[in-house]
Amino acid sequence: MKSILTAICALVMVLLCACNEKKATSASNNASVAPETSVQTSVTDDASASTEAPVADAKLTVIDFYATWCGPCKTMAPVVEKMKKKYPNVEFKKVDIDQEQELAMQYQVDAVPTFVFKTEKGEDRMVGSCSEAEFEAAIKKALK
Repeated sequence: MKSILTAICALVMVLLCACNEKKATSASNNASVAPETSVQTSVTDDASASTEAPVADAKLTVIDFYATWCGPCKTMAPVVEKMKKKYPNVEFKKVDIDQEQELAMQYQVDAVPTFVFKTEKGEDRMVGSCSEAEFEAAIKKALK
């Protein structure tokens, strides 16, 4: 069932990106961020626009690519909130793939939820919903 939902989410994302390519191209002037650079204005923090770069002393930035229509994304939201409180030195960002299609394509997000763990050493990712323990393990791994 989980793989079917993931496949459906991926298909919907591909269709949305293909149908709205022109819209994404015009929006790229506002949301152009290369994956290897800091995530800035097109990423939201607590569902409000953030115009600041990630905190300089943050060792880890977790980017939550989600969609408002995605059931697994809604399931993961309380887990992410709990980890946000448990790890105050980790910066958590949210990206709505419908609002920021260009950024989602740059990060090669083909299913939601997708979590990108950015550190000085590079990036790691987790696709799909998971347990709280699995999500925390991914954070701990990225912090090492």
